[in-house]
Parts: sequence; C-alpha cells; structure tokens
Amino acid sequence: VLIPQFLEEIPHRPMAESLIDALIHATESYLSPDRATMTTDTLAEKANAASSQAAHDEAVKKAQADGLEVVSGTVHIMTGSELCTYQGYEFSQVFGTDEWAKEEAERIYIVIVFDHETSIDAMSGDGSGIRTDTAVMLAVTKQDRSAWESYEGRTVTVGFKPAETWWPSDVSLPMGQPRTPNVRIID
Repeated sequence: VLIPQFLEEIPHRPMAESLIDALIHATESYLSPDRATMTTDTLAEKANAASSQAAHDEAVKKAQADGLEVVSGTVHIMTGSELCTYQGYEFSQVFGTDEWAKEEAERIYIVIVFDHETSIDAMSGDGSGIRTDTAVMLAVTKQDRSAWESYEGRTVTVGFKPAETWWPSDVSLPMGQPRTPNVRIID
C-alpha cells in the first residue's frame, strides 16, 4: 500500500529500491500462469500502474531538483511547411517562394505539442534574461531525427534548462514558440 504523505519523506535510494521490489513482485504475480487468478491479475496490474506512476513522479522530482523545467506533450516530426500549416499559417505568405523558402519548407522539425497552453521559462530572444510566457509547443533543435522517430505520436515527459532554451526574436518556426537543443526524456 502506497501512502502519498509517507512517500514524500522517503530518501531517493530506499524509495527506488522499494519501487523495484514492488514492481518485481507485481510482475511475478502477473506472469505466474499456474497461480494467477482474476484477482491477482487485477492487483498486479494496479501495482504495476502505481509503481510506474511513483517512478514517473520520482523522475520528475529529480529533474526539477537538477534545475530542469518539466513538460509533457506529444512528439511530432514534420516539415517546415507542415509545421506552418499546423500553426495556422500559409507558408508562402510568411516565408515567400524563393530558393531559401523552398529549403525551409522541407526542413525537418521535431516538436513536442502540449495538451494545453503551458507556462515556460526560457531566455528572451533579445538576450535580456529569462522570460516567462505561455507556449503550446517546444521545438527540439540540433537533434538527429532518427533519435526521435520512435517517439513520433507518443506522449513524452521531458526536462530542459531554461538558460539553454530561447523564445524567438524573429520570424522562424515554430512561430512564437520556444526552442531548445537539449532535453532529458523522462518517460
């Protein structure tokens, strides 16, 4: 039985060891066909879910303790043209039709789209310091597309450093949304 008030005060190592132990017992119960019943299967599934949520919460706390801002959203990999359309803009009206615009239209973007507007701390585009504003997505820059393809369409929780994340100071994609080169995938 997990009692939330007690979990907040447990040091990280004993908490992690207890979670692993509970997960192993729940998995053993779930995978034992000769001893399993509907009741043990249901309890094992609930224990696995509770253990997973507790592990997620612990990972989020650790990321925040490391100075990371933590957000969740769905990963999308799309071209500049697709991203512009996703944001409700006509690509050619924003960027024109010259050769550079054609390259930009095909550039690949990795974005994490939030379920709702989210308050984000990031560097101001003019370099004046940290600015807090709301965003609907976070662009992940300077990343290899192949590293993110397995996350396409999946909800992830990530952490990033506000001092390494910027609000745009120009017309660039994603329009008006922060971007960062470094994220820690929490789950």
